[in-house]
Amino acid sequence: NHQNIPIEPVEIMPFTRVKQPAGSAADRVTYYVSDIAAAPQSDGFNVWLTHTIKKNDCLAVRWYRLAIDPVTRDLSLANWGELYDKDRHYDYYNSSIASFGKDDYTVICFTRSGDATTPSDPNNPKCGNIGAYAAIIREDGSQPTIVPVQSGLANNFLPRAQGDFARWGDYSTIWRDPDYNSRNMWMINQYVTQGGTASEWCEIIGCLHIDAPA
Repeated sequence: NHQNIPIEPVEIMPFTRVKQPAGSAADRVTYYVSDIAAAPQSDGFNVWLTHTIKKNDCLAVRWYRLAIDPVTRDLSLANWGELYDKDRHYDYYNSSIASFGKDDYTVICFTRSGDATTPSDPNNPKCGNIGAYAAIIREDGSQPTIVPVQSGLANNFLPRAQGDFARWGDYSTIWRDPDYNSRNMWMINQYVTQGGTASEWCEIIGCLHIDAPA
């Protein structure tokens, strides 16, 4: 059944330049994905999905939980939210989502970068270099907890030749540990390893352990 599901108005952001602390280097780093970056996930009663949107000239991540009717198997919008920096210091994008259940924690793995107002120190949790992060969400109205998986190691990522640009944001995956009793989430995402004329990016494979809610 492919019925339409009403949602809050949204502008999809398929192509844009990504912020970096180095400033002008952002002109050569672009986000380009015209749809969701990772497959939706389901527990048989709910479906979780996420994508990148435009929010006040920034990139933001929006997530949805769709409820599955046990009789008709139709989907309806049960809940949704956004990851967004109100001070416009970060771009959030390239997201994937997995959940322990609607009354438990949901985790979004995503890429985050920032402009010249954000720190470029990878040991600072507010680092604005292009790096991999996770957001731990409860559907109880509380604010998400942002966890650095791997901060970017350079603030001047210059892909390809000067004056050119490269896509960023095609790789994001998160999934629950196959052991049903496990409280681990596994994730893969991108981060900058070094900048300058020898710029490189890499993928981090991380495991996040999350205790059950009290």
